[in-house]
Amino acid sequence: MIEFLFRDRTSNAGVIRMFDRIRRERSVERQLCGMATTSALAIGARRLLIVCEIGQTSADERTRALRWVRGLAHRIGYECSVNGLHGLATWYTVVVSGTDRAHAARSVVEWYRSGHLP
Repeated sequence: MIEFLFRDRTSNAGVIRMFDRIRRERSVERQLCGMATTSALAIGARRLLIVCEIGQTSADERTRALRWVRGLAHRIGYECSVNGLHGLATWYTVVVSGTDRAHAARSVVEWYRSGHLP
């Protein structure tokens, strides 16, 4: 998903390409926010962790992806609050190139158990 949204597949970074990328980002953000908000409201969630894999992106793409994921986490928390689920804590974490996937999975389990990322 992150690669689809942020990886520039052409060397042409024209205005039309930029608007297309922004449109895709907003569309996916709306879909993910809607699904996460609906799910969180249905179960009365107290915590939400978004895990984002950005290993195949360039430094510039990574910066945009991190900003987008941070905004997504904030928007989900806001939408849940507006819809009556107060106190939902949202976190995000990223997995970069060279990250041991088993370690990342253990970190998610540790977060689930304790509420804090190691």
